[in-house]
Amino acid sequence: YVLSIGDVTCPVWERPGLAGEPPPPRWRHTATLLPDNTSIFIFGGQAAGRRFNDTHVFHTERREWMQRAVAGAPPTPRSHHTATLVEFDVEEDGLAEKKIFIIGGYGGVGSSR
Repeated sequence: YVLSIGDVTCPVWERPGLAGEPPPPRWRHTATLLPDNTSIFIFGGQAAGRRFNDTHVFHTERREWMQRAVAGAPPTPRSHHTATLVEFDVEEDGLAEKKIFIIGGYGGVGSSR
């Protein structure tokens, strides 16, 4: 769903058509707005006793889902975590380094976090 708030006196809910393959249904995941201000990064969550550590991106202008391949070893599957985008100082090349920190969460009985 999308809540259009262009007219703050009369917001309107919409259920737009979507492209791409959405992630499996889940809850207690994180959704982080990326620096391009048009993409939302989805990580983790749970459904029916299963926890996820997959990554998906939703492009808000194209209304398109994409599963995102990420290099390196991901965190263990988890829910109830936080995801915070941090932008570091601008480097000599004129670009700022950006990272998403995944902190805490619950991976199930006996799991490490």
